[in-house]
Amino acid sequence: MPKLSSDILREVFYEIVKGNGSFKNVDKFMMIGREPFELVLDICREAQNVVFLKDKIVAKLPNIDYIRYDSDDNDTDESDSIGNDSELYNGTLSDIDNYHYNSDSDSDSDSDDEDYIFGTVIPHKFFFIKPISVALASVITSLNLKSFIPAFIPMLKAINKELKEVNIQDVDKQLSVIFEACVNIPNVVDGVTIQLCSNYNFSKQIKAFAIPSRKLTIKNAYFNYFYHGKKFEK
Repeated sequence: MPKLSSDILREVFYEIVKGNGSFKNVDKFMMIGREPFELVLDICREAQNVVFLKDKIVAKLPNIDYIRYDSDDNDTDESDSIGNDSELYNGTLSDIDNYHYNSDSDSDSDSDDEDYIFGTVIPHKFFFIKPISVALASVITSLNLKSFIPAFIPMLKAINKELKEVNIQDVDKQLSVIFEACVNIPNVVDGVTIQLCSNYNFSKQIKAFAIPSRKLTIKNAYFNYFYHGKKFEK
């Protein structure tokens, strides 16, 4: 196979991503040869705002303008949006909108955009490709874990640098597994926040907490669970 121009490969990659609104079919692109594979790794190393969400992650890729698009906006002509950069976000909207999360719902927000996640959907099948996991882990500056599946473990274990903050939303009662996966994080500057999404005895799980940090915040916790294992009778 003749060597293809890196510019051509990059253009093909972005056409695939924009056409699907996600990494769908990117694996087929990577299998073409070494150059496409290395290109995908390079792009992953430039990703930003990585968010772990349900059975996928969402990340902002370079050279893409992510634009918030409201489907009920009467000023937007749907035919004009097909194929442009905003279409990429629209393609992920159905996956993200049901799971968007405001980390501090009690505070006033300067912008509604804080409630939305912008980016390209990367399915969990790509996490089993170790170079992809390592590349994405290398750009994570704050860990935003809104859900957890075992496929996330290789990427979490690959995070081995100081982070600004860690936010964990425990929806499956797997705190101990999450903590064990984050064992290589050397320090968290602004602290760790854990939001419990169900009332259960998390005392055993919290014992596995070993992320170096000066501050730990636990939200939605019944602290009598922590000490007694059951709720106090009213």
